[in-house]
Amino acid sequence: MSLPSSPALAASVLGLGLMAPVPAFANEAAEMIRAFYAAVDRGDRDAYAAMIDDGFEDHDRPAAAPPAASDAQVVLDLFSELATGFPGAVHTLDLIEPISPDADGNPRAMVRWTFEGDHKGAFFGISASGNAVSITGIDVFAARDGRFVEQWHVEELAQLFAQIDAR
Repeated sequence: MSLPSSPALAASVLGLGLMAPVPAFANEAAEMIRAFYAAVDRGDRDAYAAMIDDGFEDHDRPAAAPPAASDAQVVLDLFSELATGFPGAVHTLDLIEPISPDADGNPRAMVRWTFEGDHKGAFFGISASGNAVSITGIDVFAARDGRFVEQWHVEELAQLFAQIDAR
């Protein structure tokens, strides 16, 4: 069976339930994703921090995250570590797709990204290796009132650490 070229249509044909009819406001989350990663890549912590709600919920919170830290703080600390460990690295947004709203009616969007850079600084205590890295990941964000309130994500962290350690 040949799949349709549209990710939304392909998901529908496969019965994945990812794409219910998407209201126009779902594009707010997609536009926020573009602005968020642009701020991350230029190192503008104030701009991207302003897009994370204080009550932000990370549905895939790292097990190693400090228990007392809020999900918002954990995600902001991660991007700070990335900026320190991989100065000048960039996220290429390979695909951004609005998806159905969450249970509260908040617009959501999915992004598949590629992160590329050179390990030139300490990253979670690992000294700079100088190695080039390239990983991909997928995030789903829910937005409300111009801020992200929820995130689901998966990324190739094992690949990242293997590339850092490659000799």
